[in-house]
Amino acid sequence: YIAMERKLLKWKPPGTWFERLSGIHPADRQMLSRGIGLRMVRSGVACTALVGSYFLA
Repeated sequence: YIAMERKLLKWKPPGTWFERLSGIHPADRQMLSRGIGLRMVRSGVACTALVGSYFLA
């Protein structure tokens, strides 16, 4: 019985290694990947503006 329980307890958490590491649930994958492009553009523009204002000052 103990060997059978050990076999049943060896379950793998769902999702890829990145999802497990960051705490993202696999069901939220579509929702997160839809808006990631816009967020990347926004953060790139904000970073460029911040660094540009530092160099121009």
